[in-house]
Amino acid sequence: MSMSCIPLKIAPQIDSYKVMKTRRFIRQLPQQHAFVFQDSKAPDAFYQFFNITFSSLSQWTDANLPISVNGASYFFSFYGVEKITKTIHLFPFIVATALEEKGVPRFFEGFYTRHQPHAYIVITVQNEALEDCLEPRHPAREYLVDFLATVRKEYLVTNNYIDQLFRK
Repeated sequence: MSMSCIPLKIAPQIDSYKVMKTRRFIRQLPQQHAFVFQDSKAPDAFYQFFNITFSSLSQWTDANLPISVNGASYFFSFYGVEKITKTIHLFPFIVATALEEKGVPRFFEGFYTRHQPHAYIVITVQNEALEDCLEPRHPAREYLVDFLATVRKEYLVTNNYIDQLFRK
């Protein structure tokens, strides 16, 4: 039996990736452009993948990772973000209200709403001059987006991140 539901909050559906302003996606992030994609893996999986793939880094971190792309140096920062789709189910709410009017205590309390979390990875890129390299007019934007799209695909198909060490 399907229940009628009304969405209160809807998390964005991103099929592959999207380059957008971070403040439009989540306000707590720095005001820059970012490469955003949905993450279907465990919470720290991208963190492990990125640090193992770019193992030349001296320490494990998620902010200002120095990486060379097309012979130029850039600083990548990534954030794991969760957005929630929240819906209200009408049927249990209506039944509980009707029963409560007849003196029956509420027992559908936990069924009124549904919270469905969606995980995203948000990546920002700056150069040595601290410019937003994913900004639409930046000359390096196109190949950086291509680079990040390749990293995303590799991340999604890789199951054992230690294998990344042997692929180099």
